[in-house]
Amino acid sequence: MSPIDEVRRPSTADIVLTPILTVLVPLVAIGSYFGTYAFNNAARCSYKISPEGTCNPDLLATGGVVTLAGILVGVVVAIAGLIVAHRRATARWTWPALGLAIVIVTYLAGLAMAFGSSLGGPATFG
Repeated sequence: MSPIDEVRRPSTADIVLTPILTVLVPLVAIGSYFGTYAFNNAARCSYKISPEGTCNPDLLATGGVVTLAGILVGVVVAIAGLIVAHRRATARWTWPALGLAIVIVTYLAGLAMAFGSSLGGPATFG
């Protein structure tokens, strides 16, 4: 048998999960991009809550950078992995899943940093 005759048929999981995860990666990336602005604005509101201005702007900015870098890395990993997996005829669904995990984890890390920046001291309401 020649190498051309030995074409590997993709698994059912590969057929089902690859398109679903490939669509989810950019959707979640867009959501976390807009969510970055939402949590930055929510954390900046701590200046209005606390007259001492206990917000840490460096930590807030770092949270935004972590999230945006995670979006970039996650999307690049998903796309590059799909291309390489297609050329090697290996499972494709793992790469969009990894890209999606990177986007979600870095968004949550950035969110924790942003809200942690506003917990630098006691907040007064009133």
